[in-house]
Amino acid sequence: MFVRILFVVILLAAIFGGIFGWKHHIAERAAAQAGGPPPAVIAAAQARSETWQSYLQVVGSLAAVAGIEVTSEV
Repeated sequence: MFVRILFVVILLAAIFGGIFGWKHHIAERAAAQAGGPPPAVIAAAQARSETWQSYLQVVGSLAAVAGIEVTSEV
């Protein structure tokens, strides 16, 4: 009788241990994948002061070949 009870207890411990171990393994994998992509690599340079012409006297037309719109993003 004692051997049967011991066998059932060991069997149940193995089953529940396997279930909880598998759930823990799945949770760790999900947490590792939730990290997202690595941060973007950026470069920085020190600002410096330069002289700038504020106007230009010309006659003609001006057309941009390619242009971009620069905005701030937080």
